[in-house]
Amino acid sequence: MSLKNVGGLNSGLTYTWFVFLSLVAFLLVGCEGSEEATMQTPNPQDTTTKSLGTVEQQKPKEVKPMEEALTNFIGPDAGKVVEMPKPAVVVPGQLSQYEKQIEDLRTENTDLKQKNAKLEQEKQELNDKLHAIDLENQNILKAKNTELA
Repeated sequence: MSLKNVGGLNSGLTYTWFVFLSLVAFLLVGCEGSEEATMQTPNPQDTTTKSLGTVEQQKPKEVKPMEEALTNFIGPDAGKVVEMPKPAVVVPGQLSQYEKQIEDLRTENTDLKQKNAKLEQEKQELNDKLHAIDLENQNILKAKNTELA
């Protein structure tokens, strides 16, 4: 038996054990946690007494399969209508105040955009100068290297 076969044998056994343990874990966890397995169904043979003292069999509520699926998926409160909150009544003084705030924000936004453009331009100029200085230094270095050689 060569060393290559031993490595293949070990990895094959490891893979087999991993698959086996995974399947066992899925079977154990899958059966315990499912809603259908743990859900208790009502007993249709339960009886209830009326106030008159007579015994009547309780009929299970008829639910269509599609409705049951939607109820289980969405939840029992899905049919309720949620009312949107009514918008607050705006006083004319508040409206003018909001319009002034909007105008101030627009002005500030314009100023910031102008400052940003100016800073971008300065950044580009500085990068150009830095590049020019770098090229000049490379030329000086080349000249010194040719003098020494």
